[in-house]
Amino acid sequence: MSEKTRTMWRWVTPALVVLATLLFANGCRSRTPDAAELASGMKAKMKLPVDVDGDTRLDDVRAVSRTELGYFLTLTKATRATLDPNLGKLLETNLRAGACQNPNYIALMKAGITVIVAYRTHDQADVVRIVLAPKDCRF
Repeated sequence: MSEKTRTMWRWVTPALVVLATLLFANGCRSRTPDAAELASGMKAKMKLPVDVDGDTRLDDVRAVSRTELGYFLTLTKATRATLDPNLGKLLETNLRAGACQNPNYIALMKAGITVIVAYRTHDQADVVRIVLAPKDCRF
């Protein structure tokens, strides 16, 4: 796993702990947690945008739909002109490699929440949009 990916996991893990806590707190409810409620809880605990590492900034966490939670990141040193065409696939491969073993992702997916991670370059060119659905981890 690359240093950039390890750095991202160091940030993402605490954020997902917050989400898992919210899910646990709502565990007695029979309905699927609302992604907007989860995003609000996360935003209350951090100031956005926030640097994830020297190359990546988390710009927003928001509900994409009632059951989809989106993380929106910018690759601060990449532009459309300098973008490695393989970077999106590498980011997706690294994220998927550990997602189904990550207890925080497991908690979200067991609750029916799909996680979307979207990367853009500094000049707003889309790099990759990764969708981690409960079915991807057999939930």
